[in-house]
Amino acid sequence: MSSLHAAVHAQAGSHDTLVETISAVNRYLADNIPPNRFVTLFYAELDPASGSLSFLNAGHNPPLIVHSAGTVEQLASGGLPLGIKRDAEYREGRTQLQLGDVLVIYSDGVTEAASPSGEEFGPTRLYEVVSRNIDASAAGVRDRIESALTKFSQGTQAADDITLVIVKRQSETRQFPAVR
Repeated sequence: MSSLHAAVHAQAGSHDTLVETISAVNRYLADNIPPNRFVTLFYAELDPASGSLSFLNAGHNPPLIVHSAGTVEQLASGGLPLGIKRDAEYREGRTQLQLGDVLVIYSDGVTEAASPSGEEFGPTRLYEVVSRNIDASAAGVRDRIESALTKFSQGTQAADDITLVIVKRQSETRQFPAVR
């Protein structure tokens, strides 16, 4: 992970596109990590003013955008996990976060969390939790997901890490009082 972190930071400012950046990171990792290792990565750039989101998914679970209009979008455009194939080709995806939309980036520990009977939480339950709580803040959505996971697993030990990144595009502009 430290190699990935260093490579992303070194390459992010050196290239004009996400594809160029991630391709350079991939080449570095393919040359420097053991052949039986690889890294999944979701990399995105968000323009907070317009809601424009450019992204590249290198083998990671497809993040979800739960739109305030009730639809869901999976962000899968990208390519292979990093470090597997030095000359792998990647594609950049583009989408729009509308006012009130929620972006959910998650590790497989979320969707693979198991109930006592061995059933997995899955992406459908994740989507349902977010869509039922679309009006909550980003922290509120995170709390609802964590609560649903706890209730679902009923104390079953997690087999993998559980990581969530929640981004919510505010549906209203916040007004701050004038300072005099």
